[in-house]
Order: sequence, then C-alpha cells, then structure tokens
Amino acid sequence: MKQFFEFVSSFLVIALVLAGIAGLSWEFFRADGLFERIMGSVWEFELRQPLIAIPLTIGAIVLGRLWFQGRVTRGGKSFFPTLLMALLMAAGAYYIGYYLIIGSI
Repeated sequence: MKQFFEFVSSFLVIALVLAGIAGLSWEFFRADGLFERIMGSVWEFELRQPLIAIPLTIGAIVLGRLWFQGRVTRGGKSFFPTLLMALLMAAGAYYIGYYLIIGSI
C-alpha cells in the first residue's frame, strides 16, 4: 500500500511540474506574451507553437527519466532543486485551477 501512495504522489508531482512548465511556456510565448512584449512585433506566429512545446517536451523527458529511476520519490537535501520543484508545482496548481475555473488559459 505504501508503494501505491508513493507512486500516486510522485505521479502528482510530475503532473504538477509539467503543468507548471506548460503554463509558464504559454505565458511566455503566447500572443501578447512576455517574449513578444520584449521583442516587439518581430515575433512570428509560426515559431510560437513549437517553442511552447519544446520546454514541455524537454521537461517531460527529464522528469520521466528521473521518475523511472526513482530519484523523484527519494527527495533531496539541497535547497535550490527543492525550491525550483516547489515553484513549478505551485505554478502547475495555479494554471490547472485557473483552467478549471475560467475554462481557458
């Protein structure tokens, strides 16, 4: 039973982190997003959609490898990776909640 709860909790951590990466990527690369505000009107629509998928794909691959190797469930003692994981989980929870309440991102 303990293994089941560890599996579910690590799955939720992965899901929240990926949702956080996807939400932050969307905020950065969407129309009128942070990148477009910084770069101006040189930002093309054709580049926007693949650039949203690239950080999500890289994050999914890295987190998937860590998850299958068991590193996510063990936890770590260093502060920065734990803080980064917590911030991404918080962003993921925010974007999931925002999507459920508003219906779109």
